[in-house]
Amino acid sequence: MTFRRLAVAAILLCAGEAAAKKAKPPETKWKPPPSSWCIKQGVDEAGDLVFITVDLAYKSFPDKAKFPHLVHINISIKDQNKNGHPTHDEAEILNRVEDGIVASLFDAELTPFIGSLTTRGFREVMVYVRDPEKANAVLSRLAQSPQLREWEYRVVRDPDPKWTVVQQLFDGEEPCL
Repeated sequence: MTFRRLAVAAILLCAGEAAAKKAKPPETKWKPPPSSWCIKQGVDEAGDLVFITVDLAYKSFPDKAKFPHLVHINISIKDQNKNGHPTHDEAEILNRVEDGIVASLFDAELTPFIGSLTTRGFREVMVYVRDPEKANAVLSRLAQSPQLREWEYRVVRDPDPKWTVVQQLFDGEEPCL
């Protein structure tokens, strides 16, 4: 090998090593823990009955800090019984809407689904996301498509890396039904 070829090979080798050092490794796809769903019953500040559905597997989730932004998604209940909760048929529709929203966020590798609260007139779905801008884009795009029920969302911009906002759902005194 001539000196010139040797010099070119050395330059290319060094450039390749430098590029490899600068390149960030791709984020590994996260896996949710095995589900441990619990349904609890409680009462809100107005004295209305509340059903809480929470995945207790996230209580000790080690990667909470990787998903620091809470998203609240409120789905309106159209057909209500006397206490403001969904009728059986309405509950099926709410479940489909909830599943579609959560699946869209999960497909974008954005979210652990913590659970939901159902009370007089609405269901609140709670998820944590890693990237609030990306979550906003996914939800905004989804909201533009035809929906079975009206819903709105709010991405909390202040990070909550320990998930303190939802900790009471995990630790509450209410037993699982």
